[in-house]
Amino acid sequence: MDSTTILSHPTRADSAAEIRLSLRLIAHLREGWCPPCDILASARHADRWTVNRAADATVYQFVGHRTWPPAHSSLILGTALAIAPQNDWALLAGNSWITLGPALAHAAPFDHAEIMRSAEIWLQAQQP
Repeated sequence: MDSTTILSHPTRADSAAEIRLSLRLIAHLREGWCPPCDILASARHADRWTVNRAADATVYQFVGHRTWPPAHSSLILGTALAIAPQNDWALLAGNSWITLGPALAHAAPFDHAEIMRSAEIWLQAQQP
């Protein structure tokens, strides 16, 4: 079985335009916008996922398992910019959309608004 890790974490070398897009997406999500079906249809899918933040970290990290197709499972790791489990999606750094299946059985609770707030602070600090 092939197993890969898909990382979604921008660096300071990422374009200012990509950071501005991330900030605009977060602002739209906060206003109630949801990603359209065509965007989510082409997104990776993660099961057994969780988000967490270390005590000394600025942002939350997303960890999930892509299990389809079965012969090509992957571990998806990324900086969480926004997440809406009730709508089955997450936005990761690099403006990468993920559709969500079941969360990890004993995942710790998290605050959706806090994830976006910490992501905004982190992204603003990266702007030139």
